[in-house]
Amino acid sequence: MSNLMFILRKLFGYFLPFFLLIPAVLWTNQVSAEEKPAPTNDRPEIFVQLGHSGVNSVAFSRNGEYVLSAGDKAVKLWDIGRGREIRTFTGHSAYVASAVFSPDEKHILSCGMDKMVILWELATGKQLRTFEGHTKGVFAAVFAPDGRHIVTGGMDNTIKIWEINTGKPVKELTGHGAAVRSLAFSPDGRLLASGSWDKTIKLWDAGSGEELKTLAGHSAPVAAAAFSPDGKRIISAGGKDQTIRLWDTASGREIAAFRGHTKDVYSVAFSPDGRQAASGSWDRTVKIWDLAAGSELKILPAAEVSVFSVAFSPDGRYLLAGSRNMILWDIAAGREVRKLDARVNWVRQAAFSPNGLYAVAGNSDGVVNLWDMVSGRLIRSRQDIKGMVTSLSFTPDGRSVLECRTDGPVKLWNAASGKEELHLTGQGAAAISPDGKLIAAGTVGNNLQIWNVKTGNDIKTLSGHTDKISSVVFSPDGKFLLSGGRDKTVRLWDAASGLGIRTFSGHRYHVNSVAFSPDGKYVVSGSSDNTIRLWDRETGRELRSWQDISVSSVSFSSDGKFILSGGFDNIPKLIDASTGAKKTLFSGHKLAVYSALFSSDNKRIITASGDGTTRIWDAESGREIIQLIGFTNGEWIAITPEGYYNSSARGHEELNIRRGNKVYGIDQFYDVFYRPDIVSAKLKGEDITSLVTLTVEEAIANPPPTVKFSAIPQTTGVSKVKVCYRIAGTGGGIGEVRLFQNGKLIKSDGFYREVAAQSKTAPLKLAALNSRALYQDMRSLTVKEKQNPGAVIMRSKGELVEECVELETIAGENEISLTAFNAPNTVQSVMDTTRFLSTRAPDEPRLYILAVGIDLYRDASINLKYAAKDARDFITRLAEKAATIYKPENIHLTSLINDEAGKQNILAVIEKLSGEVKHGDSFIFFNASHGLLLQSQYYIVTSSFDGRLNGGQSLISSNEIVEMSKKIKSLSQLFIFDTCHAGGVDNIVSGLYDARMSVLAKKMGLHIFASAGSVQTALDGYQGNGLYTHTLLDGLKNGTAVDKDKSGKVTVQNLGIYTKEMTAGISGKLGHPQTPLIINFGKDSTLFTVR
Repeated sequence: MSNLMFILRKLFGYFLPFFLLIPAVLWTNQVSAEEKPAPTNDRPEIFVQLGHSGVNSVAFSRNGEYVLSAGDKAVKLWDIGRGREIRTFTGHSAYVASAVFSPDEKHILSCGMDKMVILWELATGKQLRTFEGHTKGVFAAVFAPDGRHIVTGGMDNTIKIWEINTGKPVKELTGHGAAVRSLAFSPDGRLLASGSWDKTIKLWDAGSGEELKTLAGHSAPVAAAAFSPDGKRIISAGGKDQTIRLWDTASGREIAAFRGHTKDVYSVAFSPDGRQAASGSWDRTVKIWDLAAGSELKILPAAEVSVFSVAFSPDGRYLLAGSRNMILWDIAAGREVRKLDARVNWVRQAAFSPNGLYAVAGNSDGVVNLWDMVSGRLIRSRQDIKGMVTSLSFTPDGRSVLECRTDGPVKLWNAASGKEELHLTGQGAAAISPDGKLIAAGTVGNNLQIWNVKTGNDIKTLSGHTDKISSVVFSPDGKFLLSGGRDKTVRLWDAASGLGIRTFSGHRYHVNSVAFSPDGKYVVSGSSDNTIRLWDRETGRELRSWQDISVSSVSFSSDGKFILSGGFDNIPKLIDASTGAKKTLFSGHKLAVYSALFSSDNKRIITASGDGTTRIWDAESGREIIQLIGFTNGEWIAITPEGYYNSSARGHEELNIRRGNKVYGIDQFYDVFYRPDIVSAKLKGEDITSLVTLTVEEAIANPPPTVKFSAIPQTTGVSKVKVCYRIAGTGGGIGEVRLFQNGKLIKSDGFYREVAAQSKTAPLKLAALNSRALYQDMRSLTVKEKQNPGAVIMRSKGELVEECVELETIAGENEISLTAFNAPNTVQSVMDTTRFLSTRAPDEPRLYILAVGIDLYRDASINLKYAAKDARDFITRLAEKAATIYKPENIHLTSLINDEAGKQNILAVIEKLSGEVKHGDSFIFFNASHGLLLQSQYYIVTSSFDGRLNGGQSLISSNEIVEMSKKIKSLSQLFIFDTCHAGGVDNIVSGLYDARMSVLAKKMGLHIFASAGSVQTALDGYQGNGLYTHTLLDGLKNGTAVDKDKSGKVTVQNLGIYTKEMTAGISGKLGHPQTPLIINFGKDSTLFTVR
């Protein structure tokens, strides 16, 4: 909630929630021909969901699929089914009070405290017209039933009627003695109702404008009023009198008063059948009322703060409440369905480490994120205290991070461990001296304080500012301190004595940021007075100034040639310090840029913005390199402008892609665009042009289909059931269809988008396959569609598929999920999931383990040392532990060692097991051998490999692994790959493994543990096994250490977490960093129990 809104509420009391209306009368006239906008720009936009800081108005579309919301300074359109923000309409300069759809839902009308009424085009977000004439804020705006006019009401006590095409007022209705808070037309369009701060509701003849009746009865200003669906009744909310009143339209008589809220009531709405009403209150609840009985039916504890608006869905099943965010409720169940809110907080500060390998960013909620600038991964997220981060920097040696919040404290913490090293009482702004020995920060009383870093003792207090300090910095030689504050001044101090040297005066409003030039001779300051000013440090003379929009950040490049600024026009600017020439290069942020800094080598720029992103830019070209986004739920994503990304397990679910008024999640592009390797290459500075086989824009040109189950049982006692579904294209065709049972892939068409394997008969040296060679190989390929051996040939299925499949059931709950791709198999539909209960008796559980270990190859130069032993040790140890939950006769073990582990023999064993393993059984595949990344595929290198890619006769590809998993009917599968990558493992190779393995796991719906080490690591081993297998064996041996939640069992997921942490720890100490990939797309399952 903004300070402005808080003050207004305190002053007027009855201010916030506003009446909304979707008129039932069709709006027949459109914007005049000369005003019609150009066709919709369908270019897709990747954006972060920002939500509102307070929602004053909510409205459903007629089909119930979309919601319109108004609040802060924006109007937003939402996909209600997915809770995704589609489009933001920006143009208001103050809080938006109300927004409504036009009857044909092609336009939007909004009004706000900036006295403005704006007409928008829904499809493009384009502002078509403004209606200016109110002398104070406008509370309500609705479309008139004649299709040619709109009606508005506001704080100037008037109701105005406007002509849509000209934007001119044609009539004014007077009679209210105070502000007009709400407007509503009767369903037949003949009457207009207005609710006012004068405590009355007036009824007007919509045609003539004649005042017909005054409904009096509220003892406080009327906050909202609405007609019933049949028009025979009116319901109103009385704000501070805490009542809802029901009126007879014809007579103006009060029918009933409803009491029960304990604080002000500011919103009210009829249900679609007119039998119920909903009211929202400052007591943080929504109440549902039975209008006939006059009783309260249900209370929905709807919000963290006051409820400002309510609306029923068109079918009456759901209620939407607007508060700080929006909450959708299932009315019958009294259950919260979802929140429609921001996925991020404003990023207020960001900085590079001195060596450029890390970046740190702090947000408005006090979260500080540490990012790896090699991989794009989020290393650490800290929030030990809430409060806006106002200052953030690394110590000169890069080992620690200094952070400060608006009201404190100042903290110094170790970047490697996250451990707090120093806690100081400073606030507002903080800086560390160039030698790392001193910290200076603002304090209570508008003073500056200096502390000794080693002892934590305060050394000096510097007094002179008369308001809060917002920025502080040491000079490059450490002799001076520079501070800027809300008192409009910049002050120079002697760091040793603490004495003030001079004050730089001239700014007319708050000084937000100050900086020294690298030689210390000049000072630059940025202010909310829309200026940047350059000063001579020695004389205090102002040398030059530049106009900008509410400047939040200023800094110099390390060579002193450029000044970088950030502000409220959303665009960081580069200024030539010698000529004063200003360049606008860095375009992309959607909201204010609060922080902008150079890297130490001046090659890159980091910016922090209110749009929730931290962005890295190429300083010379101005091109965006990457966006780093930390979400409010702890997930994260790093994404390139082309759409390729690295993310946490669910981070990609939080980012939106809009094309027109359709919104998608970036997770729908996972199979093609999840590429941690490309993110690493981009951060490394490589040209990724030839690696980009597809862009998001190209992919979304063929939108994905929609999927829906059409027939499925609720409960069954039989072993097989029929499941039916419908897949409808949306213009992009229908490609691969995937069906999952309990998270495991059980049916797909066998279509794979991949590059064609090139025929290579010359011996291939595995040791030569480093990241450079892999990328050269990938750059030489062309993308085409290729049938996987043994898979069904699949063509695009047109735009409609309706089919049924027969499924085997397992005892208990069966979760069935369906998804489909567009025809090119590049974008996936939203998954539809349903469940049914099987009452059949469960079978005795059985476990099947297939372990492959290969030390000896036909090409002896690539022989390994521990792989065969790893396979034997793993299968033996796991079988012993599994006996805690499986009978001995139900544990089935198969080992394929060295010569036994040729490709054909492995596939033959899989074929044999496919006839034995049932749905309710568990299956574990363990492989220790060489692994290979080539031509966008992962390969197991079997014992028959002789150095030739001989038509795939000795390599098992990712696609063949998918087919192996599909043949095994078990719904509980774990695949473990402890493979050696002979070409070495760097961040790009690790990224490729991550990309290929993650897509593989998602496609199959199972668990994958994958660890790729170098040849040297494989040959060295660790305590008699390969390193990763060692950690697996340790986890199997020490189950109580794995079972951290003390559940008495070791599951697939907690074993994965344990082995990942242990492998990373040991390998780091050995000097061969190795972090396994633990990818969980299947349901968790128990491996064994512990006492």
